Amino acid sequence: MTNVVSSVCRLVGNPGTLVVLLSILSLVVSLMLVSFTGGMLLRTLNEVARGVTANEDIRDKWKGRNPYDLGCWRNYIKFLCKPIGPSILERGNYHNKSRLII
Repeated sequence: MTNVVSSVCRLVGNPGTLVVLLSILSLVVSLMLVSFTGGMLLRTLNEVARGVTANEDIRDKWKGRNPYDLGCWRNYIKFLCKPIGPSILERGNYHNKSRLII
């Protein structure tokens, strides 16, 4: 065990080796973040293509035909090109105003 510790101390003592180790560490962390983000993106694109929300997908609400499914391309067009509706906060239709945290 002391051989490993002393070897690591010698490696870290060299500035060039420290830069390489930190570069490898940042590369690994970046790849992990990109893979997690990419996975979420693919899941969301799949849900949009099928016309379901995340909650409906998890609970498998539409076992038969989903009445809101317009087909893959029309779902994407509806998702990307629909107008943004009014904010609930601007309308004042939130239920408990005392619990609202802004």
